[in-house]
Amino acid sequence: MYFMELGAYIKSKVSDIKKFSENTGYSLKDIGRIFDGRLMLSPSQLREISEAIGVSMDEMINNKHNMNIELVGQFSNEHNKIMMLDYIDRYIDLIEAIKMERRKI
Repeated sequence: MYFMELGAYIKSKVSDIKKFSENTGYSLKDIGRIFDGRLMLSPSQLREISEAIGVSMDEMINNKHNMNIELVGQFSNEHNKIMMLDYIDRYIDLIEAIKMERRKI
């Protein structure tokens, strides 16, 4: 869920996809994956993207005002449960990587 929300936030800040592609060096396909939350981004990539869209990295990754979390109860499909747990693991990895990156600064 976090990566999809992050991608939606980035997409909302990009007015010209072609220019964004030129400024960041991402292909149009990769930009689509970023917008959909399907491309894992390192802290340095997140910083580069935040600069390209004109917001701070903290604002971009902590845009809680755009987070829409719905409680859905139990999973009826085991595949969806595994997929959600994978997203949670990725989120935790991302937060840990950001913390490590901040310590270097």
